[in-house]
Amino acid sequence: MSDTRLLRRALAVVNASCLVAGLGAAVAMRTEGRGDDAPANAAATPASGGSAAASADGGPAGAVAPAGSSSPAPAALPAAGDTAGAGAVNAPKAGKYRYKTTINDQVAEQPMVVEDVSRKGRDAVQVFVMDVNGSKVRNDVIWSADRVMLSKSAFDFGRSTGDCDWTPDVTQTVLVAKAGTAWQSDSSCTVTMSGVPIRMARRSSTTVAGIERLQVAGETLDVWRFDATTQSDFNGRVSDATEKTWFSPKYGLVVKGITTTTTKSGDKTRTIESLSELQNLEPE
Repeated sequence: MSDTRLLRRALAVVNASCLVAGLGAAVAMRTEGRGDDAPANAAATPASGGSAAASADGGPAGAVAPAGSSSPAPAALPAAGDTAGAGAVNAPKAGKYRYKTTINDQVAEQPMVVEDVSRKGRDAVQVFVMDVNGSKVRNDVIWSADRVMLSKSAFDFGRSTGDCDWTPDVTQTVLVAKAGTAWQSDSSCTVTMSGVPIRMARRSSTTVAGIERLQVAGETLDVWRFDATTQSDFNGRVSDATEKTWFSPKYGLVVKGITTTTTKSGDKTRTIESLSELQNLEPE
């Protein structure tokens, strides 16, 4: 596979992580790996075989939630929407986490490893590592008092490597927020692979929907829900994504994500829906 195709897949990994870098990497790489062989307008279905459409609470319409799943329990958003009601924000503990990813009725388990670079109180610098089919993506994530930033991404495809220094840093989430709070991020970088410079860019707009209650790995959590749109541009090839992401401030992790990505290539359009669910709250 060419460096260009691999980097496009890597950008999909970065774009699939609405908050903490790494979420949805397996889904993104599996999706991009289909390349132009995927049928036009192909749409993946959620985990339980329900409709690809989303219900009002952000979950898959018609889906039947299995025991222990992270589907939202019936709970109204607070009127004031103060996300502080979900508790203080903590950077995640270092260690290995597992996500269940679903696309086109195919379920896979995707590991994510969190490495500590430095920690002081609630401030932290961490690296999130995804290894998908032998391709590694390392994302440098900075936790401060008011936001989480993605500063760098490093790609290792075995025979070739490349680094992306995002300019400016990507704002993944604002930590001091209420329902209705919104922010935008517009960042780009140039990655050199095999001597060829390749430009990657991502633009996103995110809104805090409020607090919802989910069952995750046997625990009931109050989590923030973020709704976002993201556009990625890889050397002129543009894809658009809508995302619903549920984030646990207690554990510092995305516990669930639903992403719909539409990519146009010539006269072909393909739409992919993906689902990611965290399987363990404590690192292994």
